[in-house]
Amino acid sequence: MNDRGMIKWLPFNSVISTNYILQELNEQKKKVHLPILSEEQKFYIEKKIINAYYTQEKIKIKYFYNGVIYQNDYFVKKINAIKKEIILNDSFKLNFQQIIDIN
Repeated sequence: MNDRGMIKWLPFNSVISTNYILQELNEQKKKVHLPILSEEQKFYIEKKIINAYYTQEKIKIKYFYNGVIYQNDYFVKKINAIKKEIILNDSFKLNFQQIIDIN
């Protein structure tokens, strides 16, 4: 009689890979497209960033990264107008185009 070895475990392997595929599909459903901002909204965000930089107050930034919208409180440490990015606390760089809203 021949031993089947690892062949008997193959059905469980397919269950694990199916579960992985279902998790990826659920993550893709959560992803959104980058919202389009008007010129007035961009101007408002720019003014709030400049104001927060000079007053050194904490602002709540809502930004877009990899299809997901994040929101957190930050201090603006530096503004780089040439690269169009801001450097926040903990050396976190954020591009102006990723910012959606500021409170």
